[in-house]
Amino acid sequence: MAEASLHIIPDHTYSAVDLYIQENGEWRFSWTQIKKNKSELLFAKTALNQDRETFLNALKSVHPIYLFISGKGIISKLLKKEENENRVLEQLLPGSQRKLFFLESYVEEHKGIYSIIRQDVLDQIISFFKNEAFRLIDFSINPGQLTSLSSLMKEEPVLANRTHQIHLQNGRIDSLEKSTSTREYSMGEDTFSSDCSSSLALGIKNLLFNEKAQEEHEEVLAFRKEEQFRNWMQKGAMAAVIALLLAVGTNYFVQEHYAKKHQQLYSFDNVHRDNMKEVESLSKRIELKKSLIQSAGIDQVHSYSFYADQLAADLPKQIVLTQMFLSPVQKKLKANKEIEHQRDEIVIRGKIRDEQYFDEWIESLEKMDWVARVNVQAFAYSSREKTNDFHVKIKVDAS
Repeated sequence: MAEASLHIIPDHTYSAVDLYIQENGEWRFSWTQIKKNKSELLFAKTALNQDRETFLNALKSVHPIYLFISGKGIISKLLKKEENENRVLEQLLPGSQRKLFFLESYVEEHKGIYSIIRQDVLDQIISFFKNEAFRLIDFSINPGQLTSLSSLMKEEPVLANRTHQIHLQNGRIDSLEKSTSTREYSMGEDTFSSDCSSSLALGIKNLLFNEKAQEEHEEVLAFRKEEQFRNWMQKGAMAAVIALLLAVGTNYFVQEHYAKKHQQLYSFDNVHRDNMKEVESLSKRIELKKSLIQSAGIDQVHSYSFYADQLAADLPKQIVLTQMFLSPVQKKLKANKEIEHQRDEIVIRGKIRDEQYFDEWIESLEKMDWVARVNVQAFAYSSREKTNDFHVKIKVDAS
């Protein structure tokens, strides 16, 4: 590991971000801002375990970041040094396809820490930061990056982050285990949590030991100038595009409005014509029904159902009705001849044993306000049934 050189990069602020994928798939963010000047490295601000919305509100995208990803879906193992990526992948996740995974390694002489994550998950994470206009300097999924802290931590034998802990022997990796506890590290007067130790190690490695750090810093500055120019151009171009779209859109909506009106009127005209045809058809049917009702004599103020109800209500229990004809047919029915009814007339036939009750019933009928007159057409004794058979015609008052 090269000697630390604290004057490679001019004054600048970077952010080290640890993204932890929880078991339920949600993301949690821990981060530390590193303020670098010509003589020292300072921790400007630290935040732990934030959700996505809090993270975006707290950490503005003006600073470039170093990103470390850990948690669900990431597999890391200490293996013998292996050049063949397919054989490495088979040891990490047997039966997996190389094209579906991103593979990262941290190798020391005869062994190394190898880590994988699904490529689609990594793409989603990188897209998130790019869409939020963050400038990613570097990212990692390999806990081997923690060894970048070892010289600054006075060669501590154990270095840990949220998910893993690395045991060192003589400054080199001895074993890799699951992290058993969280801890804090000290660097000068500053402290930082193990939750953001991996990203911090990644950032320090680039800031202090990477010969390309100066080039990356210049890329950041060039990126910002380009971004400012692009934003200025986009605003001007956007204004022109909006004006054009407004003109085109207005013309389109006006044309669309009149086209819809024309279609509505055309449809209304067709519907109106169909409705008129339906009205004519219904009118003819109504006239035909009126004619039938008038010929049947049931178009009076009182309906025959009313008369029948009155007759049934006043009928003595000693009388048994056998027939009732409302507006009876005048003649026998003949083919192709109109049916003629005797309007305003009711014909009743029935049986009674005691003619006294019959006389009283006839008197009650004559008192009904809708009865014009009652004619007894027949009254004869039946020796076989021992009853009197009667035939009565009631003339309805149609006035």
